[in-house]
Amino acid sequence: LEWRPAPDQLVPATKWILERKLGEGGFGEVWLGRHQTMKERRVFKFCFREDHVRSLKRELTLFRVLKERVGGHPNIVRLLDVHFDEPPYYVEMDYIEGQSLKVWCEQQGGVEKIPLAARLEIVAQIADALHAAHTAGVIHRDVKPGNILIAQAAAPHAQPTAKLSDFGIGQVTSEDALAGVTKSGFTQSIVVDSSSARSGTQLYMAPELLAGEPASTCTDLYSLGVVLFQLVV
Repeated sequence: LEWRPAPDQLVPATKWILERKLGEGGFGEVWLGRHQTMKERRVFKFCFREDHVRSLKRELTLFRVLKERVGGHPNIVRLLDVHFDEPPYYVEMDYIEGQSLKVWCEQQGGVEKIPLAARLEIVAQIADALHAAHTAGVIHRDVKPGNILIAQAAAPHAQPTAKLSDFGIGQVTSEDALAGVTKSGFTQSIVVDSSSARSGTQLYMAPELLAGEPASTCTDLYSLGVVLFQLVV
């Protein structure tokens, strides 16, 4: 697809102006946008190839499942809008004023400089987010510091707020979780099986995934346990 994002460029047929690139992945690129009139900011995940739109549709489906079953959650980044009718394909998400957990720790001068209570609070908040997702029948499958965003504290000594992002390789535990939710063209691939067991970030992957077995809610708990180990030990 020919269109490409760039700084100060208008997202086609909208009033959103792109400010800067935040990252990229197999699906495409992530950009920060600002509304021309309201000055509100949002995150745009663009996909440049039709055959890669599937990962964005997967994320949309999982957010629909979460919204239908548990509503919004303060520790999960919200998906706000989608555009799949014509290029450029993208999803719009909450902009969290802050950094990934990895970058945030570096900005504090290293993990050891952060009070233990604050480190534990971050893990507890992400555990709450995972509990909500698992209750809805959704498995994240890529819990890691890069997918944990730390929002800037409202007060100097306030506890940090952590938010879980990027459900792009997530799955549901069974077809039952999709009841009443549009699948966006998905087949069995969004339901847990062993076909995509090895996708994810290796350091945080549970042993059963490395052995080629299907993901489960325990897979996410193992990944969060690795994050906990890195923050505390």
